[in-house]
Amino acid sequence: MISLPNKINNIRGAKRIVLLLLVIILANNNIFAQNVGDYRSRASGNWNANNVWQRWNGTAWQNVTTYPTAADGVITIRNGHTMTFNMSSIDVDQMVIDTGGRLQFASSPTLLDFNIVDGPGVDLINNGTINVSDYEYSDSRLKVFGQAVNNGNIVIEVDCHVHVYGTFTNNSTITANNQSNVYMGKFFVFTGAVLKCAPNSVIGGPGDFILNQGATIEIGSPAGISALGSTTGNITTGRQRDFSPEATYIYNGVANQITGTGLVEADGVIINNANNTVTFSRAVTMNYLLIDNDAFVNLGSYTHTAGYLSLPIGSFSVNTWGSTASPAVHKNNEYFDVAATGIVQLTDKVVITYTSSTTFTTCATDTAFRAIVETWGGGGKGGTRNNSNGVSGGGGGGAYSRDTILITPGHIYTINVGKGAITTAAGEDSWFSPTANVNNAVVLAKGGNSVANNTVTRATGGNRNNGIGTVRFSGGAGATGVSPRAGGGGSSAGINTNGNTPPTTGGGNPPPPSRGATAPLGGGDGGHAKFGNAGPGCPGICPGGGGGGAYGANGQYNAGGFGADGLVRITCPPSHSILQFLDTPIVVCRGTSLAYLKYSILQGCPTLYKIEYNNEARNAGFQNVAYTALTADSILIAIPDTAPRGVYKGTLTVKSGERGFPSNFSFTVKILETTFTTLPNDVSCYGGNDGSISITITSGNDAPYSFSIDNGTSYSASFTGTYPNYTLTGLPADTYKIRIKNNKGCVTAPCP
Repeated sequence: MISLPNKINNIRGAKRIVLLLLVIILANNNIFAQNVGDYRSRASGNWNANNVWQRWNGTAWQNVTTYPTAADGVITIRNGHTMTFNMSSIDVDQMVIDTGGRLQFASSPTLLDFNIVDGPGVDLINNGTINVSDYEYSDSRLKVFGQAVNNGNIVIEVDCHVHVYGTFTNNSTITANNQSNVYMGKFFVFTGAVLKCAPNSVIGGPGDFILNQGATIEIGSPAGISALGSTTGNITTGRQRDFSPEATYIYNGVANQITGTGLVEADGVIINNANNTVTFSRAVTMNYLLIDNDAFVNLGSYTHTAGYLSLPIGSFSVNTWGSTASPAVHKNNEYFDVAATGIVQLTDKVVITYTSSTTFTTCATDTAFRAIVETWGGGGKGGTRNNSNGVSGGGGGGAYSRDTILITPGHIYTINVGKGAITTAAGEDSWFSPTANVNNAVVLAKGGNSVANNTVTRATGGNRNNGIGTVRFSGGAGATGVSPRAGGGGSSAGINTNGNTPPTTGGGNPPPPSRGATAPLGGGDGGHAKFGNAGPGCPGICPGGGGGGAYGANGQYNAGGFGADGLVRITCPPSHSILQFLDTPIVVCRGTSLAYLKYSILQGCPTLYKIEYNNEARNAGFQNVAYTALTADSILIAIPDTAPRGVYKGTLTVKSGERGFPSNFSFTVKILETTFTTLPNDVSCYGGNDGSISITITSGNDAPYSFSIDNGTSYSASFTGTYPNYTLTGLPADTYKIRIKNNKGCVTAPCP
């Protein structure tokens, strides 16, 4: 309110803006709350011993004779304690190994599986030591299905493995050992898994590292990932480094990086190193290259190949890109180093890999296109010894078929991914059909055959002659068992040749014929068989590897290795989605919590969207939106009611299923707020009407304005002037409550 008494009163107000900066530091150590059912070590000993564990009962730690599993609470191996895992298999989660604590695998001829399952939160935090070791010819494994963080040391001894199926963050050192280049320690990252490498973390030693297709590796080292022979970067194993051409590689260090010579081919390369430069060490072929908002890329002098390029300014799938120093058609110095002469050649393709049965749907507004369809049948199972002594034969590998198919817009195709055999039946066929019926399949690959129980004879691979496609290859047969060695599984066919059969002569580990067949390009290896003593066979490797045979003794049951699942892969041009915004920028008044981003679809059939805001918007409280279902004509935008006046930028990304590549569109949210100061001038004498109120607009110009002197009851007050100064004269002595409405209808709070 503004009072105009007979004496002049000057009222001055001030606004104080207090900024509270909350800094949250995330430590590598996870802190679990102490709850009933938590376990901790009380001494060193075997995992299943009756005198090594304590359990929290709600008030105190109590000695117990039971050992912990995933059914219990937090499991802690304390400083100074070594817990020896001596069981065939166990499931655990919420496990912490303290600094100075140790998990040791027992030396035993028995297969040991320590399974980190996917429970709530982080499932394994290692601040101490994990030693994965066991008896010669055995195969102990640390298997991560959930989330694991290594802040300490992990040692993988000869003939032992770490298998990652979930998310594994390595902040320290992992060593994979070997013995005479025969028995290897191996670190596997399987399909769908994520390996996160801190800048100074290392997975090294003389053993093996295998990054499988469909996996993701996040690379923090400034030296990237290097080819075999180099000792720099996050991965330095000395015997094998297998970086799959169908994996995703993310560079997200905290300083300038090089890709390293280990990056040659990839499903996707994502440059997410904010405010730093990532330099390519060699030419790279990739299905897509994505450069994040604040990242910078040096292409070197190389010609790189990508299916499509995604930049904050949009997604592109044709022509060449580079800096002004390059011969590229499209030149951009905001994302590409101006000194680099290299280019990215876009090939206009999308490669989609299916590991389970589903459908392939095309947009009705598409034009007809041709797609390369590849299929691998499921692998056959190795022979089981069902209470029968002796060795068994290996299962056959799946066949391969390929053809180029004309795809009709707006049609639903059926994709069947053949399952690997888990019984004596053959592995399932993989096929692609315009209907849900296999009889209408246009591409089909046969599964490999399985070995009958208690049978030494090998099984044959899937037969090319029974497949469908212009290009067809047969899967490799397994090996016949020769006591005391069961037969290894046959490999699936490759993209250019038939699958392979295990060797029958020579050395190595496992020795022939127990060694699974090595697959040709594109295929999956056969599983190793058991030899020397009783035990099960190993499963085949995807796609379509046959399982290894079992070895039975003393009337024991020993199962043959399962066949690996098949695969379907489609290579096709990407779908392009184009939107037109109908109301941008989005203009709202401060305090508005919701608004609509309205659009029309000009091209394509986008089904998913995400939103990413710039730093200024996020600092104001705007929240990024992960991929979610796209609505028909508008998206609801959440606006923080605390966001001050200003213009905030966001990027809307849309895509259509798996075939569509992301298309980016920028939009803005403009928040309006009118702020002002007042200066009253009192009447000159009692009973007069020569008082006045002067207003100065202190925010941006959103004229024309409407003025109220009665707290918004009406906006008819006749203020004169131009932005930013306005005056109302001829006022009698009274109390006035000022509100101002801008050109968008935003109303100020009353003043004073």
